[in-house]
Order: sequence, then C-alpha cells, then structure tokens
Amino acid sequence: MIVIDFLRLPRPHGERRKSIYSSLIFTAMKKERKYFWPFWNVLILLVFSSNISAQPAEGWKASKETVDKLSKPGVEFNYYAGKVAVVGHSRGGKTALWAGAEDQRFALVVSNESGCGGAALARRKYGETVARINTAFPHWFCTNYKKYSNNESSLPVDMHMLLVLTAPRALYVDCASDDLWGDPRGSYLSLYHAAPVFTLLGKNSLLPESMPPLNKQIVSGNVGFHIRDGVHNMLLKDWSWFMDFADNVLK
Repeated sequence: MIVIDFLRLPRPHGERRKSIYSSLIFTAMKKERKYFWPFWNVLILLVFSSNISAQPAEGWKASKETVDKLSKPGVEFNYYAGKVAVVGHSRGGKTALWAGAEDQRFALVVSNESGCGGAALARRKYGETVARINTAFPHWFCTNYKKYSNNESSLPVDMHMLLVLTAPRALYVDCASDDLWGDPRGSYLSLYHAAPVFTLLGKNSLLPESMPPLNKQIVSGNVGFHIRDGVHNMLLKDWSWFMDFADNVLK
C-alpha cells in the first residue's frame, strides 16, 4: 500500500504489516513553500478565485503527485492500483476527503479529526462553525462558502454528501474525545448517513446510530470509525487502527 499523508506524523513500523507501506509526505504549504514552488503562483491564483480555494488545490496536488511518483521509468502504476491511500489530519483531513472525492485512484481515504469543513455536519453548528472557520481561515474555502456563515440551515448540502463521493471505495473517519471543537458526534453522524450509499453500490456498510465506545474500532463493509481518548492529534494508535482497516479492505 502507498500512503499519501498531508502531515509529518508518526506511523507504525512497517514490519508489522504484510502490505507494502511507503510514505509520500505533504506538509502545509506555509511550512514548506519551496516544496510547492513550481505550483505556488497557480495556487495563489486559485485561492483568490470565487469558486476554488486552498483545499481543492492541495487535493489536486496529491492527485498529481500520485501520478508522478508511480509513473517513473520502471514503475508500473497498475501494480499499485487499488492500494493507494490518502490520509490527512485536521486541515489535511479535509483535503484528504476532497482528494478522494475527486480522484478515484485513491482506494482508501482516511480523514483524521477533520471537523468543520471536513467530516463534521455543518448544520449541527457544534464546536467550530462555518462562520468561525471562514473568519479564521478565509483562504481555505471558496468565497461562496461565506454566504453560509451563521446561515448553516440554508446550506443545500452537508458533509455526509462529501463523504459519499468516496463510495464504494474505502473510507475511514476518526475523532478524539477531547476534541469537541471538531465535533466527534457530528463526524460520526456524517459517516452514519453516508454508509447507505456504500451499501447501495455493493459494499454492505451499516453502522449503528450511536457512536462506538472510546478506543473501540467499528468497521462495516468499506467504512470504518473510531473515537479515541485524548486531544486533537494523530497518534500511533490511530495509525494502527487505520492500518488494521487497510489490511481488511485493500486485499
């Protein structure tokens, strides 16, 4: 399995897994501008567009990197087909969902504590809200999204509809118990409401309406979830659950 990861985060030892595990690292643009330099001017133009912003721009970069890395001389993309995963934490979790929705070459999408604008249902208005995220990070989303600041009930869609765009490929969402800003309950409900589409498309994925207990993974068909104790972060035990899920669905 090849993992495209949006942050420099700990990951489990490769010898624990039978799958091929490689990491292609993507850090936030503001931290490593030189890495994105060939695309920097393009990204700036996209950020100031009315309907495109930093999140889809970074998602596009992940897709491009997949092709570049796996299309080098001597590398057959078909060998990795069905074994490429995109993983992101927090802001990167939002980007991972977008990348997975846009590019079907990602066989597995993992969104870790992505919160508002990611997996969490916006209409719940719990924790970080649309107004708050648009104010704090105006470049993350398109200008049109600002129309729904303090106006979530007018949204024509909600985030479970983003999640279903991964179907029937594998999707994993997780949260932390103390990360109330990221609305763990809203993130689980989003996955719960997305699961029937996976079933409709042939991957029997049925979840209970109630979240699983702390530190207990739940997997059904091509969807998975856990909520662990602790704060907003991505830990080795999160990675361990991700890899357990990947070993099950990427066969």
